Amino acid sequence: MTWFGPIAAMARAGHPDSAAALFAAAPLVKLYANPAAQGTLTALIMANAQVWRDTLRPRTPPLTPPALAQLGKIHSPVLVMVGAHDSPDTRAIADTIVKSVRGAKLLVFAKSGHVLNFDQPAKFDSALVSFLWYTASP
Repeated sequence: MTWFGPIAAMARAGHPDSAAALFAAAPLVKLYANPAAQGTLTALIMANAQVWRDTLRPRTPPLTPPALAQLGKIHSPVLVMVGAHDSPDTRAIADTIVKSVRGAKLLVFAKSGHVLNFDQPAKFDSALVSFLWYTASP
């Protein structure tokens, strides 16, 4: 995630507004199916710029064994949703989760990037509600 380096540098330097502005301009948050919502997404990112003050500080010691090695212990239903235009890093993480968690389901949104709930809100809501309904049913 080389694109994230300048964002992290701004955050670590104590410039959350600059970090947020860089993040808002990153390819990760580009909307494909719903470009008219890009301004709203950017405004939301900027309104929450303060999250960059604490985001990069370690909060807890690393897990032992690492979380990646424990994915196979998950026995709950898992739905992994990604966009067809999501970053290769995100797709690799999604693929790892789906391969490692028994019964995990992968849903790829065509014409979307990372911010599925902004890019295709109705499809996102429908997929999430269906998954929750299915997993909550006896």
